[in-house]
Amino acid sequence: NEAQCYDPQMRYQYFLSGLRNREWKAALNTLMVNSIEGAVIVLLAKNMHQPVEDDADFVDAAPRMQPYCK
Repeated sequence: NEAQCYDPQMRYQYFLSGLRNREWKAALNTLMVNSIEGAVIVLLAKNMHQPVEDDADFVDAAPRMQPYCK
């Protein structure tokens, strides 16, 4: 709503572009889901709502600062 996008297909594209997990994106593209509601149903049915951290998904994230130790 903040982007004032009322077209359901465009809202879904914004939703899809916000996903960081490649496995989730691949599953949604394979099943040709085209709505946010459908995507949520698929991810819940495949038990993909449980967080799994993959280092490759966070390559563009800022690196953590190492604590200063003597």
